[in-house]
Amino acid sequence: MAFNHFHYVPCLKWKTGEYQAILKMPESMKKMITPLIEVPEYTFDHEERKKPKTLDHHIELFIKRVGAKWGGAPCFVDIKNIHNSTNMGNGKSLVAHIYEELFQNNCSPILVTGVERADAFQAEIINVLAKNSSADLCLRLPLEEFAKNGFEKRLQLLLERMKIGINKVHLIIDLGAPNFIPLDGFFKAIQESIYRYLNPKDWMTFSIVGTSMPNIIKQGVSILPRYEWKLYKTIINQCKKEGLRLPAFGDYAVTYPSVTPDLDWTKISSSAKMKYTIDDGWYLVKGKSLRDGPPTQFHDMCRDLVGSSYYSGQKYSFGDQFIQKCATDKSVKTRNHTLWVTAGTNHHLVKVALDIANLYASS
Repeated sequence: MAFNHFHYVPCLKWKTGEYQAILKMPESMKKMITPLIEVPEYTFDHEERKKPKTLDHHIELFIKRVGAKWGGAPCFVDIKNIHNSTNMGNGKSLVAHIYEELFQNNCSPILVTGVERADAFQAEIINVLAKNSSADLCLRLPLEEFAKNGFEKRLQLLLERMKIGINKVHLIIDLGAPNFIPLDGFFKAIQESIYRYLNPKDWMTFSIVGTSMPNIIKQGVSILPRYEWKLYKTIINQCKKEGLRLPAFGDYAVTYPSVTPDLDWTKISSSAKMKYTIDDGWYLVKGKSLRDGPPTQFHDMCRDLVGSSYYSGQKYSFGDQFIQKCATDKSVKTRNHTLWVTAGTNHHLVKVALDIANLYASS
């Protein structure tokens, strides 16, 4: 499977709100994306409303949901959030079990690894590749990883161990949630590193993923720059001038990259939040506690957004339709946090896919 810079690579933690959001995307737009799906950490499951009793059950749910919510289209699958030296109940390694079960369930997972991952993990990836001749491999590189001394040698040794050429490997540069400011300086630093050490033209696909979504949202309404999108447009403009390969764009949808702690969310009182993607920015709202705050606060948030110049219209996406309904119908139940993740993520996925298409159509 190969794609070019017209594609979108959203990194999704595959919690309930996110996989429901991608399920509700128009089929035509799903063809424009290849998600980077992270196997969720073994913790509270929002759909089950509890933590699965065993790791085996947790993985079974994940595999089932990839098939049901995404289907047979290619997707990157990364298990970095789970202790991958664990064996399953059937004796198979976690790595082999996840990928082989996905293949058998007619999914098309692309195996994800990195230069710094454990030797035992790399050995399991090699075994899966050997047993599945049609399997693809992706190298996911955190920004700090390829900036280390000796990176080029370690990369060469890994590819030799995998017995695979660069032209058969997908490359994802993962910026995480860096300090983008000053944007010009950050751009020059990463462009020099990427195009000097990694030769992007040689890889099967080439994507850059990152986010400026804050980890903590301030009370009230905030309009913040979407620096990852601004950075991407800067990269594209410069690469066109220099005749360099253009990367595909990726982000973390409307989430922050860090892993969620192992908490019982039936006992946690979170605040009302709404994350809405706008041109070059974020429209973020944080209200009061869902448990103790006014019952109409989400309705009020939606009414304010719908009445603003930022709203895309109810026909734009499933998420926008839900926001419109919430703004006008106070009988809509709003206290479920997952609903707002679904609405915000669905709107975001549609917007970014369209933004990418429009970016290249106008250039």
